[in-house]
Amino acid sequence: MTNVETTNNESDSLITQWLSQGKELPPHLKPALERLSKEHCSGISIKQLDSPMMKQFRSAKEEIPDAMLFFRMGDFYELFGIDAIIASDICGLTLTSRDKSSDNPVPMAGVPVVGYKNALKKCVQSGFKVAVCDQIEDPRQAKGIVKREITRIATPAVPGDLDDDDSNNETKFGCYLASVIENKKLFTLSYVDASTGEFRITYNLNETLLAEEIATVSPRELLIPQNIHEKISSILKTIQQRNITTINSIENWIMRSDSSCKELFCEFFHEKDFHRFGLTNIPNSLQAICSILQYLKTTQKSVLKNIQNIKKYELSTHLIVDEGTKRHLDFFFTSSGEKKGSLFHFLNKCTTATGSRHLLHRLKYPFKNKEDVELSLKKVHEIINTPNLIQELIENLRNTADIDRLLSKAAQRNLDARGMAWLRQTLIHLPYIKKILEDKKTTPTFNAIFSNNEIIKSLEPLTELLVKALADEPAAVIGKGGIIFKEGYSKELDEAISLTTNFNQMLADLEKLEKERSQIPTLKIGYTGAFGFYFEISKGKVLQAPKHFIRKQTLTNCERYITPELKELEEKSLSASDNRIILEKEILESLRIKILEFSSYLCEASNLIAEIDLSVTFANLALQYNWCKPTISEQNLTKLTNSTHPILSTLSSNMEPFIANNITIGCENEGHLKNPIIHLITGPNMAGKSTIMRQVAITQVLFQMGSFVPATSAVIGMTDRIFTRIGSADNSLKNQSTFMVEMLETSNMLRFATEKSLLLLDEIGRGTSTFDGLSLAWAILESLHDDVKARTLFSTHYHELQKVVSEKTNIIPMHMQVSENIIKNNHLEVKKEIKFTRIYKKGGAGKSYGLHVAELAGIPEKIIHRAESVLQSLETPSHEIIQKDNSAPIQTIQSPIEEKNLPQNENAADENKNSKLTNFITKIDPNSISPREALDILYSLKSFVNKNNEDEISLKNQEFHKVVHKSQNASKKNKEQLLTKEQTLF
Repeated sequence: MTNVETTNNESDSLITQWLSQGKELPPHLKPALERLSKEHCSGISIKQLDSPMMKQFRSAKEEIPDAMLFFRMGDFYELFGIDAIIASDICGLTLTSRDKSSDNPVPMAGVPVVGYKNALKKCVQSGFKVAVCDQIEDPRQAKGIVKREITRIATPAVPGDLDDDDSNNETKFGCYLASVIENKKLFTLSYVDASTGEFRITYNLNETLLAEEIATVSPRELLIPQNIHEKISSILKTIQQRNITTINSIENWIMRSDSSCKELFCEFFHEKDFHRFGLTNIPNSLQAICSILQYLKTTQKSVLKNIQNIKKYELSTHLIVDEGTKRHLDFFFTSSGEKKGSLFHFLNKCTTATGSRHLLHRLKYPFKNKEDVELSLKKVHEIINTPNLIQELIENLRNTADIDRLLSKAAQRNLDARGMAWLRQTLIHLPYIKKILEDKKTTPTFNAIFSNNEIIKSLEPLTELLVKALADEPAAVIGKGGIIFKEGYSKELDEAISLTTNFNQMLADLEKLEKERSQIPTLKIGYTGAFGFYFEISKGKVLQAPKHFIRKQTLTNCERYITPELKELEEKSLSASDNRIILEKEILESLRIKILEFSSYLCEASNLIAEIDLSVTFANLALQYNWCKPTISEQNLTKLTNSTHPILSTLSSNMEPFIANNITIGCENEGHLKNPIIHLITGPNMAGKSTIMRQVAITQVLFQMGSFVPATSAVIGMTDRIFTRIGSADNSLKNQSTFMVEMLETSNMLRFATEKSLLLLDEIGRGTSTFDGLSLAWAILESLHDDVKARTLFSTHYHELQKVVSEKTNIIPMHMQVSENIIKNNHLEVKKEIKFTRIYKKGGAGKSYGLHVAELAGIPEKIIHRAESVLQSLETPSHEIIQKDNSAPIQTIQSPIEEKNLPQNENAADENKNSKLTNFITKIDPNSISPREALDILYSLKSFVNKNNEDEISLKNQEFHKVVHKSQNASKKNKEQLLTKEQTLF
């Protein structure tokens, strides 16, 4: 490939990235884009890059052609060519140009140096890589053009100090750079958060699991080999992401040379670490890891020493909760897309940032191992049972810093003195936290953690160094006159500071001395930029000037002089100021390097703080909301007493309190009793069926996170996966209808669910015709009972499914209780009112009260009355609805069998009997009867054949409609009765 073709590809990739995500080309920028040159990756012709300054620009741009280049020129950072056009759109900059008279004017845009980080941040958040080419020498001392070179590179996954703003919640809990390698149709996924040093790897993922894991990690940048670009791009399109993922290619040598990869690995870690991390048996682990390490080394121009460990994990060792389930259960965002109100937002009462990140990871990957759950519950239990422990720990945790991020800043050379002071304060408070736990005799688990490691003792030298070196409140910026280091730490620095801070007093002392020597009271010291400091004597006193005064300048009213002593003091002051800056930078750099030498111990300390903070948070939640410690069951059992939804119960009011329910699902043997493993839940809309289902799933997740649960008592068995089929939504990106999405999620559930899974299915089959949906729901429910045998909550409005209960012993009908009142007003008008009790009870529901819910939603009264009329006709055996308001009659779905008196001759011939049977069957229209009607007819025929009784078929023919609609008529009569608290419609 020629150089021109290469540069064209780079500029085209920038344009493609700019116009991705459905963005259209702004019309006012189209002419500038069309006039760009194809000769160079910047979009500038080679001839226009011939000046000395533009040659520097060309060199820097070619060093990193896929980045937007911010080029320092005086007090501005300038962008040229394609970079200027894109930045003008993203950052709202004014687009100008150089060489306006040429055929290809050079587009140009600039930002002031004082505020350039805002422009950098906007570019990075839009998915671009940005490079900063800075002046590396003082322009006043430069000979010729000022030297420039690239001093920093910021990318979406490694933004450096651009994400320091506390309001930037997107990067607060993870900003990941990931890599994917394919091997025999299975994938290895590795990812790192450079801002915290978190590095993880997982493997043996098929395309479905890879998509789920990418959605969970949500990387900002993805490194992949060129040969799977198309495959990974298609996977990304199917994921509903909230941030842009930029794809970059892995360098070819990484895929080809194991020896080069090992050399790179050894720059970051020791060679033995590859085996120590347990990476030997992971396919392509070396390439997946080294692709990330090389990218970090290239962009950060150094080896990041804050990365101390690589943790491998397998999805099979954690409770698997797919992305759809997390969305249905509002793990991280509510259905409206807000973070407030989500499960994570509710649980996140952590004191430290490290604790919050630990909680986030625990929510993404709950435990599957019973021993891990038991250990976490034990820690929480110990904290709860120790008086005043929570408050004491919180007070000390508030004085700890985010060690992970401070280490990252140290590795990226961005750590300032105040960050070091935060680290010092953290190290000072660690022994206090240890002492608090050791003094309490009721926390043996935490005491064992502290006694089994030497973290605090190992960090004592670093603590002493920072205490000795740093001022109590060090200045944030070098060179602004603030005190950073304690007096006495560096004699050389103390002298320089003395000269810079006491210079004015030294001038005053020298002026006083010369006044006394010369006896000239008007003598004074002045300063100009041209001559520096001088003595000034008025014209009338010039003859009294001392002999050692050297005339420097004559003015109308005075003479100006200098002395060797004054010039020496001036030179010392000027050199001291520069020397002070140099010394402070050197000392700060030495401390930074020293901090990185303790990286491994600091990472362990950070993990310890995070674990303590998370346990305290779980204990705090349990005490605040009266949660209970769950008992771990070896069986497939969920038994909850007074179970509540953790979030909704806190939002309820005294006027409408949240109703706690007792829920038992699964195999629990109590003598001769055995609880069914499937709940078939029926009941009205708005009664709380979905809430019951969600609170069971969330309780299971909290339990396997190692937290107490929202109930007064709980016995819960471990699960391997949680599946949900809740709500309705299409997927237009994949051209999938609402019903198709529903069936895909159900198919995934039936394929991968095991006896250890927990399943939530809400209104299966509602997205298609009544009979199709009912048939599917019927068959799926039977399959869940016969084949899957997992704990299942199956919510439906198909009341016909209750017949399955009579045939399947491991299904129990449940319903949400509703009371109905009939109210008469003064005009004797009757109005029906329903009340949702939110009580979860055994038994099947008789109806769904859809019309009442529609009325509550504000559907016009005329439509409600018409709907009632239609419903009444559908619930009766008549063939037509009585016309109302001149509306057209509607045919009912009843059986078209006509009443007919059949002969009742006991001695009739067989062929006459067969003829009557044939006549009966031919009258049946299978397309217009319900499954329940079909079953009644089938039972009638069976009885007729078994009893060999012709009267039976005649009777059934005459009374058919009454038999079929017996339950509907009973329901209709019950609506007119006032129900007591003991009575329901079910």
